[in-house]
Amino acid sequence: MSAPPHARPARIVSARDPDFSVRVAEFDDLVGLQREAEELGLSARWSSRAALERQVAPGTTVILAPALRHTLESYRCFIWFVPRAADHASAVSLFDVTVTSFDALREVTDPARLRMVVHMLLDRMPLSPIE
Repeated sequence: MSAPPHARPARIVSARDPDFSVRVAEFDDLVGLQREAEELGLSARWSSRAALERQVAPGTTVILAPALRHTLESYRCFIWFVPRAADHASAVSLFDVTVTSFDALREVTDPARLRMVVHMLLDRMPLSPIE
């Protein structure tokens, strides 16, 4: 007997996969993604909207790239954001996003912006816990 589709093990998303892309979201989009993650019980998210607002600088643009196909319906993404605290220029963490919502975000195709994401990864930016 096979496992239900939502219980299948996570699959790493590589840069060569057809479903790999880099997306951007504005702060209001992030609030909507957080609300959706809370409603669906996705685990990699902020504990609340208030926690998100305490940690992420208002008006920031966030960058998302899938790391894992967490379920058939969601990705576990790397998320880069500008923290409200001034001690770091940017932070990276993990955040669960439904495939539908991820696909609705604006895709980054500009080579300069894509290089910026690669540089952040190569600089081994430490993962920041989200509250």
